[in-house]
Amino acid sequence: DLFPRETENFLGRIKGVHNLGYILTEFTLSHPDVQNLLHSNETFDLVLLEQFVNEAHMGFGPHFNAPVILFSSIGMSEWNSHLIGDIRLPSIVPVSKTEYTDHMTFFQRMINSIVNLGDITYKELVSFPQHQEYLNKYFPKKMYLKDIMYNASLMLLNSHVSTTQPTSLTTAVVEIGGFHISSNKLPEDIQIFLDEAENGAIMFSMGTNLNISNFSKNRLDAILRVFSELKQRVLWKFEDTNVSNIPKNVLISKWLPQSDILEHPNVVGFITHGGLLSVTEAVFYGVPMVGIPIFGDQRMNVARCVQKGIAVHLPFQKLSYETLSQSLKEILDNPT
Repeated sequence: DLFPRETENFLGRIKGVHNLGYILTEFTLSHPDVQNLLHSNETFDLVLLEQFVNEAHMGFGPHFNAPVILFSSIGMSEWNSHLIGDIRLPSIVPVSKTEYTDHMTFFQRMINSIVNLGDITYKELVSFPQHQEYLNKYFPKKMYLKDIMYNASLMLLNSHVSTTQPTSLTTAVVEIGGFHISSNKLPEDIQIFLDEAENGAIMFSMGTNLNISNFSKNRLDAILRVFSELKQRVLWKFEDTNVSNIPKNVLISKWLPQSDILEHPNVVGFITHGGLLSVTEAVFYGVPMVGIPIFGDQRMNVARCVQKGIAVHLPFQKLSYETLSQSLKEILDNPT
């Protein structure tokens, strides 16, 4: 259950993200298939790595004597800038763990600088030594993290000038934001559901890692009450399809083709956790958002969307019948 992380302080956010990185990094390296590969005679010409607090995975490059290309599903941030020599001034570039944009007050700049220093200190004293241990434990070759960590040949960023703030980028960085968006045929039931939505439709999804089944009963009842009073239809990504008292205008599914749904002309609103992929799709198709950010870069993404006038921020702790109703009214009725 990741929802309690919405109330974490800055130190908790720093530790929480890196703790997640430790789990994912070690799970991958300790997997029998990965170990078999590392102890085989396989050779490769290139190593392409998803990069997110998993610095030890860069060991695949020197292990196979191959150049490394990093791919980051978020834009340039404190989680990846150190790998590519990118300079981020905390006085003007917000740390992803904050809710700040590039228009910070003096007090916000001061807090941002402190959080940035805390993040750097934590990485140097805790995170990097932990990833060195993973290199020692799981790779046959002896290698040092600081020797391999700053040797990536290229970094691909899932960011775009329309979805992220202006920032300096080195020549080793290429932005490819929106590359994942493609137009695909919708499943027949969803196509019919949206085609027949005379008053428009709303999509509700909290992404892949957040389970709405962790919502309290009171919160779920409030959401269902709001949906039942809407003239729009609602597509809801929900792990529990056996929910009782589902209004007639609501369709629940464990999985939804999000990008293809947002493309439909009848979709007039999107309730989202504010992940960068979701924000990118909403911007691409011009769908206004109600953002309920929980962790990682979601708070900053939603803050940026609010600043641009394309979203309403609804804090998770304040999610209720009244606040959700008001937020939806804002994105549905406000012509801007």
